[in-house]
Amino acid sequence: MHVFSSTEQKLPSSSFDEYRSKGLTVHLDGDVLEAWSNFARADVLVMARSSFSHVPAFFNDKCVVYQPYWHLPLSHWVSSTANEKEPLDPEQLQKLRDCLARIHASVH
Repeated sequence: MHVFSSTEQKLPSSSFDEYRSKGLTVHLDGDVLEAWSNFARADVLVMARSSFSHVPAFFNDKCVVYQPYWHLPLSHWVSSTANEKEPLDPEQLQKLRDCLARIHASVH
């Protein structure tokens, strides 16, 4: 799993150590096109509530998990307001399972 973010020259890189401690690869302050390329090709793209991740999500034909904000999702995206206390609703959970099954089938 990869995390892309920016320190905006205000945060220390250590602010992302929790992600690293969980085995995630952290990319900070990198090339925008590299991030977008990864977002567009990801097997599962978990979007932030931002135009930055929304734009390359349009090009991702695999699984996109969308967190609601002012830009609307495409119909095949999984819309998630899930958190630790409230998991995905059954319809969105099935949508995610179907999407992951398609990826798994295409690999095998």
